[in-house]
Amino acid sequence: SAAELQRLPRTLGRYGGAGRLPPSRWASSAAAPQSSSVPEVIQQQTALSVHRRRAAERARFGMPVWQLLGVGLFGVAWAGWWWADVCYPALSRSLPTADRRATLMSHEPVETDEHASALLADVRRVLCRHGLDLGHVALPVRVVHGLGAEGYTVKRRGRSRNPTRAVDMILLDSGLSTVQAAIVLSHEFMHAWLWLQGFPSLAPSLEEGLCELAAFLYLLSVLHQPEDTRLQCEAAELRHLISDIENNARRGYGDGFRACVARLQGRHLHDLLGYVRERGRLPPPVPGAQS
Repeated sequence: SAAELQRLPRTLGRYGGAGRLPPSRWASSAAAPQSSSVPEVIQQQTALSVHRRRAAERARFGMPVWQLLGVGLFGVAWAGWWWADVCYPALSRSLPTADRRATLMSHEPVETDEHASALLADVRRVLCRHGLDLGHVALPVRVVHGLGAEGYTVKRRGRSRNPTRAVDMILLDSGLSTVQAAIVLSHEFMHAWLWLQGFPSLAPSLEEGLCELAAFLYLLSVLHQPEDTRLQCEAAELRHLISDIENNARRGYGDGFRACVARLQGRHLHDLLGYVRERGRLPPPVPGAQS
């Protein structure tokens, strides 16, 4: 209407001229571009925070944490491959390959290397409980026909400025019963143990006496702790074999064994062995120890 047209210039003049918006609308239109740039500002701040965090990680670890985790995962994968492809096969080769779960019957003749290896594994497991352990050192066993002795330990010393000792194999005469072969292997294992533990050259009666002591301990363990062995043998037969060792009249074997047992009274086994290793002879009797 005419009245509205008359009021129009006044309205426009009130806000500073034609074409200008009221202050509230002008302010809102000016703020609009700023509100539309907020996501960009947030993105910039986030990127700057990530950059600072990675810079701090590089300063502390030498690389970002995600790269460090990647290197760690790669290292774990490589270690698993090394164990599965290199370490475990080598360890498996160093252990007897015979089935350890099989029962070893006392009167069965030992005529194969596999049977002898299974028997030696049982001997090592039992003597390990007495502290006579060689870890994962491989001790091959060979059954030989007509050996001329019940058993023999093939020892070797390296040729160098620091000669190392080694045991090439243990030889076992063919045809021995399982329990007799176990006694022989216990004896020969002790020869190997003394050699690899760096004992000095001992008098024959002393070394043979210590080896007979190892066989004696093996039989005692089979008798009193049959659950710890694969050897199945009657208790009466075990007591008879133990008595044979105690009363052995063979020179250098029986007397050497009895001397070792006498000096063991009142001592732990490794106290006795430590003294022998240090001085090359048996320790004096313990005062008041029963014989």
